Amino acid sequence: MTFLDQAGTALAHRHFRLVWLAAIVNSAGSLMYLAAIGWVTAITTGSPLQVTLVSFAGLVPLLVVSPVAGALGDRFSRRKVLLVTVSLQAAVSAGLATAVSLDLATYPVLLVFAVLSGVCGSLTGLVFQALIPRLVPPEALRNAIVLNSMQFNISRALGPTIAGVLLDVTGPELVFWINVVTFVPTLLALRVLPETGAAFRPAAKRSVFGDIVAGARYAGRAPGLRAVMTTAFFLALLVGPIQWLAPIVATDGLGVGASSYGLLLGVYGAGAVVAGIVLLSLDQTIPYRRLATGGLLGVSVGMAVLATARSLAQGLVGMTLLGVAYIVVSTSVNSAMQAQVDDRVRGRVVSLWLMVFGGAAPIGLLLQGSIAELVDIRWVLAGVSVLTGAALLLLRFGGQLALLDHNGVALTTADPRTVGVVSEGRVSAGAGRPVADGSAA
Repeated sequence: MTFLDQAGTALAHRHFRLVWLAAIVNSAGSLMYLAAIGWVTAITTGSPLQVTLVSFAGLVPLLVVSPVAGALGDRFSRRKVLLVTVSLQAAVSAGLATAVSLDLATYPVLLVFAVLSGVCGSLTGLVFQALIPRLVPPEALRNAIVLNSMQFNISRALGPTIAGVLLDVTGPELVFWINVVTFVPTLLALRVLPETGAAFRPAAKRSVFGDIVAGARYAGRAPGLRAVMTTAFFLALLVGPIQWLAPIVATDGLGVGASSYGLLLGVYGAGAVVAGIVLLSLDQTIPYRRLATGGLLGVSVGMAVLATARSLAQGLVGMTLLGVAYIVVSTSVNSAMQAQVDDRVRGRVVSLWLMVFGGAAPIGLLLQGSIAELVDIRWVLAGVSVLTGAALLLLRFGGQLALLDHNGVALTTADPRTVGVVSEGRVSAGAGRPVADGSAA
């Protein structure tokens, strides 16, 4: 099957196609915003640690907001929740653009807006991922997940590159206002989606907190989902920070300006697009464990290339390799998670996935950024290369990567001791696939 045939599997469905196209525009604007806020912080403070703290402030809300967002995404219409959260994102973005235009964007102001953007973005990102499986039939799910990752990385290739040019030519104001406008297509696409209702009806008298606990127990008793979370943790901790450390790589590591900085982020996204095309073209039966193994190895090599870069050209090669490898791992792990989870608890399991990133990525960013304040950024990248290789060996020989291909339905039928039915915060043995709403599937 050709790439176009594979891509058409999910895009043949109108509602997915509308949301996917709108998401490309919206993601491009969001990545322009991230590139601009990182660059503005870098050139106004000259401090790797302060650049790190702004990025850290935008990531931390994932850890706090994700559990609540996951429960809301399962309890209520995901379409309606998204209409609210995307509108809030647009309002926050307009506030930041106004502050920048009026020359009020001091470092504390940037920190405040980074937190607000992180809160709204966490709500939107989680519910959006949980919505995707509702827009396509089961046989097109893996294809839709790859395309969803691909749209973000098309935007990652375009957004920062455009932002870098605009930062040089017009300054940051226009970049922030363009981001505001890019929310419009997503709001229009959401308005035409059919109403699907809640994914499940919560058990009587159970609170949102009870739903969160039930979802966590569901994931904790599924070996495949535990493997997903473990792999995601290492990926977020070690590799996730690179896109936020890019301003430091550009200014301190390579000594280049805004346009070259945008290009570094752009080729990272372009590499991810290439990876998405390859994943769509490959046989869909290729095990997730093989894709994750190859991706982690590629990340280690890409970090090593970037660590030894002495020219922009070599830096571009390293960032491209990282873009390819990162998306192979993240897409494979995400697909493995979506394939194993019951839709009635999908929002809460996705929230755990984002909590892993919300916890591990900021920690990794803070550690790497703090070390970069003391030593050359190249030493930080070299250390990450070594640690990623060690994580690959640990996951591979510890059996975690093999569990990415685990069949959750087959497991619960064959061994009911490992997964129970979660109800009102209690766990009991039961046959059938585990659910978190007090019933068995």
